[in-house]
Amino acid sequence: ADAHLLELAMADIIATQRTVLLPGNTITIETLNQEVGAESGNRTPGHYVAVRISDDGPGLDETTRSRVFQPVFHFTEEGAIPGLWAADDIFRQHGGSLTVKQPGPHGTQILAHLPALTANELSGPADPLE
Repeated sequence: ADAHLLELAMADIIATQRTVLLPGNTITIETLNQEVGAESGNRTPGHYVAVRISDDGPGLDETTRSRVFQPVFHFTEEGAIPGLWAADDIFRQHGGSLTVKQPGPHGTQILAHLPALTANELSGPADPLE
């Protein structure tokens, strides 16, 4: 995995999310381990590491939420708000995905999933000198 690209994707997600918040709103970042079954639809079944970025802002209406993965998904008085297309592409290149949800009447939740590494992948190849 390209750590630099993933870092850029996370920064893009957080920066985009901040642009729609009001003064006093907050962003919460959590990490999760998730087992994904065949019913997930858009991900291959397996073990994933997820980052959930949630806010308590005004949320996104359905029309805006449907455009969130476009290069520009919203316009404000200050200008255009970039979409999450680049971050989504980076996560897909790494075998993961991004999803955007509105869990209640307010706030937005972005879930970034990446396939978890196995113990063998973490330890690397055996040392040939051993």
